[in-house]
Amino acid sequence: MTRLSRDELHAGFVWNGFDYALQVWVVDGIGQACGHPPPMARGGPCCNAFVLAGRRIDELPGAERRGRAPNRGASRVTDPDARPTEV
Repeated sequence: MTRLSRDELHAGFVWNGFDYALQVWVVDGIGQACGHPPPMARGGPCCNAFVLAGRRIDELPGAERRGRAPNRGASRVTDPDARPTEV
């Protein structure tokens, strides 16, 4: 399955979208709950999203930071509309 929307970034942090480093969905800069059924968390947290729900993404250690590499032009990973660069 492919997601057609783009992640919204603020200061390099995923503000609306999916933080791949932490494996958590982010809405308005806040980590979202995972949605797993409660029995999955009986023995402890079922996933990162369970633990990080309700916390600001820009205050979490290990949160994904995206941006352009200096002097390298646009990256198709960080900017899907960027033109391919010659190597």
